[in-house]
Amino acid sequence: MHEAVYANNAQATLAALTAGRVDLPSIRTVLDVGEPRNPYFRV
Repeated sequence: MHEAVYANNAQATLAALTAGRVDLPSIRTVLDVGEPRNPYFRV
């Protein structure tokens, strides 16, 4: 199970770095969405 989590994290990190390198999504797109939220986190 931990191998699957590690592989998923590695793939997600690579995807995020690749998207950032080509400026996708743009800063404007991210800011236009609004406040970030996590439905699993409650204060």
